[in-house]
Amino acid sequence: MGYRELLRTQTTFRKLWFGQIVSECGDWLQFIALLSLFPTSSEGVTALAGLFIVRLVPWIVWAPIAGTIADKLSRRNVMIAADLGRALVVLGYLGVRGPEDTWLVYALAFAQESLSAFFEPARSAAIPQIVEPKALLAANSLSGATWSAMLALGGSLGGLLVATVGTRAAMIVDSLTFVVSAGILASISIPPVSRAPDEVAEADPTGLRAMRDGLRYLSRSRPQAFAALVKAMWGTSGGIVLLYSVYANQVFAKSGRAPAVSTGVLYAARGVGALVGPLVARRVLGESIPGLRRSIQAAFLVEAAAIAGLAFTDHLLVATLLVLVAHAGGSTIWVGSTQLLQLTVPNRFQGRVFAVELAWLTATMSLSSAFVGRALARAWFDLRGVTLAMVSAMLLCAAAWWLGMTRFGPRLEEACNVP
Repeated sequence: MGYRELLRTQTTFRKLWFGQIVSECGDWLQFIALLSLFPTSSEGVTALAGLFIVRLVPWIVWAPIAGTIADKLSRRNVMIAADLGRALVVLGYLGVRGPEDTWLVYALAFAQESLSAFFEPARSAAIPQIVEPKALLAANSLSGATWSAMLALGGSLGGLLVATVGTRAAMIVDSLTFVVSAGILASISIPPVSRAPDEVAEADPTGLRAMRDGLRYLSRSRPQAFAALVKAMWGTSGGIVLLYSVYANQVFAKSGRAPAVSTGVLYAARGVGALVGPLVARRVLGESIPGLRRSIQAAFLVEAAAIAGLAFTDHLLVATLLVLVAHAGGSTIWVGSTQLLQLTVPNRFQGRVFAVELAWLTATMSLSSAFVGRALARAWFDLRGVTLAMVSAMLLCAAAWWLGMTRFGPRLEEACNVP
C-alpha cells in the first residue's frame, strides 16, 4: 500500500501521524538548543555524554511499568498524558542560566524522557490496531520517515534559532507542540487491547510481572528474541550521534561556521538519511520477511562504510552526505526490526516486547555514549580513533545478524501473522 492510499483510507492513523509531525519537529528543535549549552572541551564532552546518558536511562528504569501500561490501559490516554506532561517539563528549561545549572538540565531531561518512555510503547503497539494488516509496513515506514523528516526540519530550525535568538524560544515552541499533539490525540479512538480467554488480570503495580511475561515469551520464541535485539546491536555504535557536536565544534568551526549551525546541519542530514533509507530498502528488497532480513544486513554495512568516511574528512558538505548515508542505514535497521516484531509477535504481548526491546537498546546506547565521552576526555583515542571504534561495533553487529538469521530466519517466516 502506498503512502497516499494509507493516509486516505486509514483516518485514525492519519490523525496520529499529524500529532507526530507537530511534536517531533518541536522536540528536535529543542534538542539542538540543548546541545548548544554544552562545550566540547575535555570536561565539556563528559558533561555532554552525561546528557545523552540521562536521556537514555529512563527507557530502562520505566520499561517494566511502561510495557504493562501500554498493554493494560487505554493507549490513547497514555499518549495524551505523556504529551501534556512533556509540555510542562520542557518549560522548566527556561530556568537554566548557565553551566552551574547542568544538574537542572539533567533532571528535566530525565523527566522528559521518562514520559517519552511511556508514550512510545503505547504508540508502537497501537499502530497494528488502527491500520489494516496490508497497510502495516507503509504505516511503520511513514512513521519512521516522519521522525526522520522532523529531525531534518527541527535540526535545521534549531541551529538557526539558537544562532539568531537563543535557546529560550526553542523551549517555548517545543512545549506548544506537545499541547497541539495531545489535542490531536484526543480526537481519535483506539480499540481496547484484545486478550486471550485464559489471560488472568493480576495486580502488578511495578510492572515487573508483566516484564517477566514479556521476557518469558521471548525466551520461548528465540527468533523473535533475536529480532528484538537488533536495535540493541545497533545501539553499541550509538555514541556516534554524540560525536556530531564534537565534529561541529572541533573540526568544522575552524572554517568559521557557527557550531550550532554545523550541528543542526549534521542532525538535519541524519534526518534526511533516515527518511530515504527505509523507502529505498522497501523498493529494492521488498516488504517480506526475507526482504526485511536482507535490508537489515545491508544497512549495517552501509552505515559502517559511511561513518568510516566521516573520520577522514574536514569538509562539512562531505560530512553531511556521509551522515545522510549512514542514517539511511540506521533507519532501515530501526523500521525493519519494528516490522519484524509487529509481524511475528501476538498483539497482546507487543507493548511488553517493545518495552523490553527499548530497554535493551537504551542499555547499549548508554554504554556507547559513556565510552565515547570517557575515551575523548581521557584521551584514550583522538576523534578519528573513537569514530573508527564505532565503525568496528557496526561491523561486528553485521556479522552477528548474518549468523543469527542463518539460524532463525526461516522460523521468523513461519511465525509471520500476516497472510
